[in-house]
Amino acid sequence: GSSVIQPEVYRPLVEEGMSQGCHTREVTVDISVKDVLSRVVLERLGLANSSSAVTTGVVETKVFLDCTVEDFAPLPVRDVILKSVSESTSLSTAQRSKSRVIMAIGSERGWTEDEAKLFREVGFEAASLGKSILRVDTAVIAGLAVVSCTLDELQAKRKFEEGSSNGQKRKYEEKSVSS
Repeated sequence: GSSVIQPEVYRPLVEEGMSQGCHTREVTVDISVKDVLSRVVLERLGLANSSSAVTTGVVETKVFLDCTVEDFAPLPVRDVILKSVSESTSLSTAQRSKSRVIMAIGSERGWTEDEAKLFREVGFEAASLGKSILRVDTAVIAGLAVVSCTLDELQAKRKFEEGSSNGQKRKYEEKSVSS
């Protein structure tokens, strides 16, 4: 197998990339290339449960990247994350700002119907990085960038709301909509 998928190779690269971007957010990478996707593999990775935000106190968004097909176009990754956070109304604003995103990225061939069904059964939602089919390494980088920017946006919004008056909140919302 490729040495690139060995933890001793990719961990320092992920840490260096996050530090260069001034991020201290933890990024965990689990790679399973030898196994066919199954409930057993998802259980081994700790992804087979549908834990809710209410029990963990953290909004957990699970997405599997899927591209647009003839009659189905998944929401963009950013929109899926924002929807997940906004639907977590039982949590405080501070808890909603502690979001965790789990992203499953498959090969260029895409996920089979059975694999997509399995993901949905354990609480994942289909999401897209656009209509183009990306190489896996490109999809990983693009996906992490979108997730990171979205989580930064949520954190900035929370900080702004905590320290501002109602008039300033309205300005933030208007600015966000026009962006």
